[in-house]
Amino acid sequence: MNNNYLISCSSPVDVDFDYFNKRGAEVFFFTYLMDEKEHEDIMGRDKEKLHQFYEDLTNGKRSYTSQVPVARYVEYFERILKTNKTIIHIELGTGMTNTIVNALKAVEIIKKDHKDCRIDVIDSLCSSSGYGLLVDTALDMKEEGKSIDEVENWIIDNRNKIHHQFFCTDLKYFKRSGRITMMTAIFGGIMKVCPIMHLNKDGKIIVYNKAFGRKNAIKKTIEETLEHIENKENYQGKLWISHSDSPLLAEKIKAELKTIFPKAKIKIWDIGTIIGSHCGPGTVALYFMGDERV
Repeated sequence: MNNNYLISCSSPVDVDFDYFNKRGAEVFFFTYLMDEKEHEDIMGRDKEKLHQFYEDLTNGKRSYTSQVPVARYVEYFERILKTNKTIIHIELGTGMTNTIVNALKAVEIIKKDHKDCRIDVIDSLCSSSGYGLLVDTALDMKEEGKSIDEVENWIIDNRNKIHHQFFCTDLKYFKRSGRITMMTAIFGGIMKVCPIMHLNKDGKIIVYNKAFGRKNAIKKTIEETLEHIENKENYQGKLWISHSDSPLLAEKIKAELKTIFPKAKIKIWDIGTIIGSHCGPGTVALYFMGDERV
């Protein structure tokens, strides 16, 4: 079966670049603005620099992201077309950003000169390492010899089964980026409440519960995971954790998950600078395959 195609994604997959690079994935790097300078997403290539990024946010600096210009996508796709005429580009979910529109415009421009190429751009409806888990599974399928159509059909059929369960101890960054309302952030700050959040079927952040203190936030997040994960305690799939500069907390949660889901494939990843610009430090998230998100 022909599997002569490339799988491409963007850097907010929040998986280390080396990991995906070794698997043969192409990566389009987003950028952020800090100190009036544009910086490329770190994507696990410099852990100290990533830590400093979160230190800077804690100390009051601001980081901004913006929609990727069409011209940058054109340049990126034209570069990888030199090695392969068939590409699946899985993009950051439209619930987080509408940048996929510019990726699609870029494909239209390229096809005027490269009529024989195939570039399929797919909305992941996922974010951060949940987006990464979707791409990683697509890479698994490619290695198994699945065709491009089989992989794309699986993505579309299953992208809403990747759950994103998370909480944050500092809500001001979510408020700044418009991901939660001002009243939710103010209430959370005054009452020391950690909202429990997830992505819905449209890939948008929903605050659906709350917990007083971090310990209860972890408990509720794991309870929600157990409710929605496929095969419950017998889950054998990927169970990923991501965090924004909270490695000890991530390790603590990993240890708890190992006792509940002993057969799961658990990995810990850093939340990178793009998602981190909107969530700030102190966010921890769990990602897994489960029932359909609503």
